[in-house]
Amino acid sequence: MTRVVITGRGAVTGFGVGRDALLAGVYGDVSAVRLLSDPILAARPYGIGAEATAFDPLAVMPAHEARHQDRFILMALAAAREALAEAGSDGQQLVEWGVFAGTALGGISTLVTDSIAFSQGKRMSPFLLPKFIPNMAATTVAMELGARGMNLTFVTACAASTNALGEAYRAIQDGILEAAVVIGTESLFVGPLMDSLGTARALSTRHDDPATASRPFSLGRDGMVMGEGAGALILETAGHAQARGATPLAEVLGYGAGSDAYHPTAPRPDGLGAYEVMAAALSSAGMDRSDISYVKAHGTSTPAGDKAESQAIRRLFGSGTPPVGSLKGALGHLLGASGAVEAVVCVEALLRQVVPPSVNLIDQDPEIDVPIVKVPTPMRIRAIMANAFGFGGQNAAVVLAPA
Repeated sequence: MTRVVITGRGAVTGFGVGRDALLAGVYGDVSAVRLLSDPILAARPYGIGAEATAFDPLAVMPAHEARHQDRFILMALAAAREALAEAGSDGQQLVEWGVFAGTALGGISTLVTDSIAFSQGKRMSPFLLPKFIPNMAATTVAMELGARGMNLTFVTACAASTNALGEAYRAIQDGILEAAVVIGTESLFVGPLMDSLGTARALSTRHDDPATASRPFSLGRDGMVMGEGAGALILETAGHAQARGATPLAEVLGYGAGSDAYHPTAPRPDGLGAYEVMAAALSSAGMDRSDISYVKAHGTSTPAGDKAESQAIRRLFGSGTPPVGSLKGALGHLLGASGAVEAVVCVEALLRQVVPPSVNLIDQDPEIDVPIVKVPTPMRIRAIMANAFGFGGQNAAVVLAPA
């Protein structure tokens, strides 16, 4: 069977631009969540988030080009460039490579802004459509690389970039491609969306203490806290990486995807769909559950979601449940970008052999019957199960291991 390795990583998050900023924040056991920069949003009870305030679009493109791109596209491009540089492929024309992207909302900020402008009688830009349609992040990266291989965008809510990672892995294993760029990207701090989620009581209202608002698996958790940013990974066959002289950082061993088929927003209370995709990822990897050393949970800090996921994890692993953690206390919830950004952290965990902490684990909910990692923990990590679950019951999991 073809071995698929990861050779490069890039990120833009609330911690700053670049994977070093991301990893320093996560392993520093701190949160990137703060009051939002938009004063109208910041005044709302839910007006907090892990906003990528350090990201400068003009560092990606000149002003005359950047104005024709939505923020989600430019962040994806920045993350992809960093990943390609680590993989030793930056500045090259990679004709046969593929590009796989995940986003829940695409250019929603452009769509909202231009809708307001239209209602005020302003003329629309001819660039409106290519700025907001979700596939344009993958398309823009492909154009920069000259990549004419498979180019696919997954819009599967919060599972989107984990699906992108898994489907890129499958395409490479099946011999369709030898290499691919995988991207997750999201820019979502716009009034109508945030207000809708706030009205639905999906968001934390700990406006007085933003840094501790996102509390996955904690007894007092009261909802999600949004984040924005992008993550990118370079996947290729082990032979392709060796021929290029690239250094494998980790290996993708398995992938599972499925659906709850239950509710537009709520997870199945019994966690059955989550259990099924984790079991499928294990089977795909040809591994036993005892081979998993750490479960990087989806862990969004919602009362129902965290409980359902913990039940699924316990059902799969039983009394041998390995350490479990969520990164959303640190990063917020990046929706479709979460899977790729969190995979960047998982690769680092494999390299360091140190499990990252679950920031803001405050009084673990007694109904969450799994061992949660509270601090950075050195241990032998043989493999990581990384979960992502989205609205509509979109479920995905991947298994990552040392190269």
